[in-house]
Amino acid sequence: MVEVLPQFFQPHDRKPTRLSRWVVWLSNMSIRNVAQLVVAGAVLYVVVKLFVKDLVDQVITEMFYTRFVNGKRCEKMQLAHIEHDFHDPNDCFSRADIQQIILGLVFAIADVFERHDIPYWLDSGTLLGSYREKTVIPHDFDADIGIDEATYRRLRDGDEPLEFPSVYELQIQDAKFRKRGYRDDGIPGRLVHTKSGLYVDIFVFLESKTLEVDTEPMFAPLPSGCFGGCARCPAVSESAKEFKIPKSWVFPLKPCWFGARMVSCPAQPEKYLDYMYGPDYMTPK
Repeated sequence: MVEVLPQFFQPHDRKPTRLSRWVVWLSNMSIRNVAQLVVAGAVLYVVVKLFVKDLVDQVITEMFYTRFVNGKRCEKMQLAHIEHDFHDPNDCFSRADIQQIILGLVFAIADVFERHDIPYWLDSGTLLGSYREKTVIPHDFDADIGIDEATYRRLRDGDEPLEFPSVYELQIQDAKFRKRGYRDDGIPGRLVHTKSGLYVDIFVFLESKTLEVDTEPMFAPLPSGCFGGCARCPAVSESAKEFKIPKSWVFPLKPCWFGARMVSCPAQPEKYLDYMYGPDYMTPK
């Protein structure tokens, strides 16, 4: 009686695929008659076919669509997550390079903001990375932090020097004394790594304007397409959702681990992440 497939056919990726679902179904099946044997044989054929197809697709991708420079595998950059003024398509960044750049961006924000007593917290995928991975999420191409409205006004209107290393450029929408960049209402702040075009998005959380229907003080960034993947965010238009949460989920801020150091995170990251990603946020997608 065959009940478990050989190790060769076991799912090799945490992300559920057609192949892994077929494998699980087959491995839980007991063969008691000829009909089941025929079905099992058909399923086994499909499993092998899918496995071979996946393997061939990976080989073709590596041979014809992946660039290598001096033996280093160049990650295909997501152009939607690049400041094009600072990006040279001929540059080669490995996945490890990208992870280190993102860590450096977050650490630069942490160093400068903490030196000037500027409150901030990890947001969205960066918070998820801290909570689940203790570092950057695999395959992430940017970072996200949140600030409150008072902090945004301080950055926008103030002229206090913020001593970022020369490899970074801080952009603030409508800033009086700083670089404005090409910012918009949805993402009014960004710290850019000028050697790659990678960046940290700075989201501004505004006081709720609908306190009469809320049971406690709330705040939120402006509705944006950036929150299109938010699990519990209500849609306010065809292209935008609103990420409005209780302020008690954020304050008081608390330290959290990210990469090789402590940074600043919301007070209740579990509720924050559940609202953003749903109850299975600890399971990589």
